[in-house]
Amino acid sequence: MKKLFFIGAMIAVFTTSCSTETVNEDLTLTDQVQFEVTSKSILTAGTATGSGSAEICSVTYIMAGQHTIAGKLFILADADNLYITYRTISNWIIEETHMFIGNREDIPVNGGGNPRIGHFPYSAVHYNNTNEVVYTIPKNAVPDCFTLAAHSVVSKLDANGNRVVTETAWTDGDAIGGASWAMATDYCVSGCPTSPDNGPVRRR
Repeated sequence: MKKLFFIGAMIAVFTTSCSTETVNEDLTLTDQVQFEVTSKSILTAGTATGSGSAEICSVTYIMAGQHTIAGKLFILADADNLYITYRTISNWIIEETHMFIGNREDIPVNGGGNPRIGHFPYSAVHYNNTNEVVYTIPKNAVPDCFTLAAHSVVSKLDANGNRVVTETAWTDGDAIGGASWAMATDYCVSGCPTSPDNGPVRRR
């Protein structure tokens, strides 16, 4: 199984109308695949901002505690990269993200078939009331048809900014297996963003 090596550091950038923190870790897998994680705390609602030139290819709900919609996961693409964008709503913030993208049979699971999120190849911890996290991944680093399992830990804030509930969250999809409610979805990225169907194609 691929192991993640951190070779950079987290850089806190600035606070104006929005607070932005760039986890510019240039995280490197053993096969030299590099990716970037960027997280933001945005005071006003809006659309995903994965890249100025990228187009939204697919949108899926982020489900907190299995039954509550806490936000959406956007897949964006341009000519070179995929931008997997977590975006929460309604005072939900993102504490952690863990993501697997690749062949379904390679999802790390334990003996009971439950996913081992600590072994997912892409992960980060987020601070400062983050409500948008973007993973930038080269298109050539993933198979054309791939499985995406996007896990997160999310919290809801009250009017005073206090955490009132913290939940595990998965993006809506089909069951991975085991005794947990973990979910994943299969996609094919061919043609995105130029396909008439505005792919990737969800295969559920």
